[in-house]
Amino acid sequence: MTEGFWVLPGQIQLAIRAPQSVVQRLVAGIHWQQRPSRQAVRTVWVDWAEAEYIQYRAIYWQAHFTQEEVIWSQRGEDWLFLGAGFFLAYSQTTDSARFFAQPAWEDDVFTYSYPFLNLLIQVLNRQGYTPLHAAVIGKNDQFVLLPGKQNTGKSTTAATWVMQGGQFVTDDFCFLQANDPTTVYGFYPSFRIRKEALSFLSPYLSASQLQQKGDSKYFFSTLTHCPDRFVPQASIRSIFCLTLHNRTLSHTHVGPQVGFAYLASSIAFAVQHRATSQLCVQAIRTMVRTLPVVQVNLTPNGAENYAYLNELIGSG
Repeated sequence: MTEGFWVLPGQIQLAIRAPQSVVQRLVAGIHWQQRPSRQAVRTVWVDWAEAEYIQYRAIYWQAHFTQEEVIWSQRGEDWLFLGAGFFLAYSQTTDSARFFAQPAWEDDVFTYSYPFLNLLIQVLNRQGYTPLHAAVIGKNDQFVLLPGKQNTGKSTTAATWVMQGGQFVTDDFCFLQANDPTTVYGFYPSFRIRKEALSFLSPYLSASQLQQKGDSKYFFSTLTHCPDRFVPQASIRSIFCLTLHNRTLSHTHVGPQVGFAYLASSIAFAVQHRATSQLCVQAIRTMVRTLPVVQVNLTPNGAENYAYLNELIGSG
């Protein structure tokens, strides 16, 4: 077994022990460190456990389940997340976790499905952190939040931004403290790109750089292709609420209620992953009252959008 460490905010780290082949997959998908953090006051061990997977399959899996089926089982604060070819389980008693993935499922689990997202949320939520459904982009310590309202182009905009030289914390979700919602933390240095967005990114990406998931999603690992573009944490200066495909570029300052509407998907995201919704609402309310909220209208031209966003972000 090989071990490595994933350092989280709040002086927490996940210590992962797994076969070398699994570790190689993880290195390309998460912010991996060879040595433990000296500042960590809490270490959650995460161990490879094939025998437990076989046991859980025998107990929970039914012959009629589909390959897309997932099972969530919880007893008190202990829980199990089981799929057709993988599992992840956590015990609060020992503050430790176990996981396993069959070889045919390693791409699905380690690249596409965020195998540790449930664990991250459970561990960090207890420390006062909440997940936020949003992208975060910037450069030179000037970062903005792009809330995750559906079909506004946050992932496409974030990918275009990075491909032209910008930095990012996330293109989809991050964590923040409810009492300090201007500092965000990102954990998965990859883009999730929808098929319909490929035409916008084709000037900057080649097909060989993308990993395809099904017919509609593609993934791009910045740790593999441009590791300097990923920033694990950043301070947010503004909230940019995007609209796409307008004829002209424009922006206007709007009220907190617009920011809250754009961030409302974060509440559903938190509930879906069994985080405390009240903590998420508190963080959003504080954020939209503290930071400027700007409605930004973008065009279908990625180069124009980059130049305009670069000017807006640089102006603070």
